[in-house]
Amino acid sequence: MSEDEARRPPVRVDQMTFDRLIRIADRLGRVQAGNAAADQAIYQALNRSGPVLAYTVAEDAAQSLLPAGFELLPATYAGGAVYAACRRSGTDGKLPQPHHGQWGTTLPLAICGVCLRVHEGLDQDRRSARTSRALF
Repeated sequence: MSEDEARRPPVRVDQMTFDRLIRIADRLGRVQAGNAAADQAIYQALNRSGPVLAYTVAEDAAQSLLPAGFELLPATYAGGAVYAACRRSGTDGKLPQPHHGQWGTTLPLAICGVCLRVHEGLDQDRRSARTSRALF
């Protein structure tokens, strides 16, 4: 790594690392209840603006994390846990696109986790596209 590369500012949302988003999503799948610290971690990881919402306790706030072009599927409840899943919008009930999913102890926690996984996937897509353009 050159000195110029070492001095670059920290990476922003469009260049997020797989580890950071997945690590937060994994932790959300293990906690018993949402809290302000988790809300703040999500807010910072996604570089959100405006006030920090109660993403991990309020279903509407959690749903606001879903990127444009995605829709939530009906939740699945089993054994005291809930599975939230989403897919690209406009698939008319078919699954030509794989879905993203997350288990959690509450629906808002599961929705937060799945939204972070979608953002991570979109980030990987953007990185791949930049790499492909650079090769040609």
